[in-house]
Amino acid sequence: MPIEVNETEDSVQIIKGPNMVNRVVLTKPYTELAYHLKPLFVQGHLNGILVARMMVDNGTVVNILPARMMKLGKSIEDLIPKDIVVINFTVGVRIHRGSCL
Repeated sequence: MPIEVNETEDSVQIIKGPNMVNRVVLTKPYTELAYHLKPLFVQGHLNGILVARMMVDNGTVVNILPARMMKLGKSIEDLIPKDIVVINFTVGVRIHRGSCL
């Protein structure tokens, strides 16, 4: 099935054939928006302890909590087992220890 690619100065559109409705449009961000292409971090309290850098990310399936956060008084035994596979940026499989609430 041929893929049509339309390129303009500000966007790229990929359309998968005439009978498919799937379509990807990548638009160049406005200058003001481009300044926020870095991760958004906020401060917050977790179990009464100040955490200086919590990443706000609504687009991922899995949010990662570093092991150093165990200083909050939680241990590996507090994690809830989950049956998922996490693949890192180098396409290597990482050990998933569980999730917490």
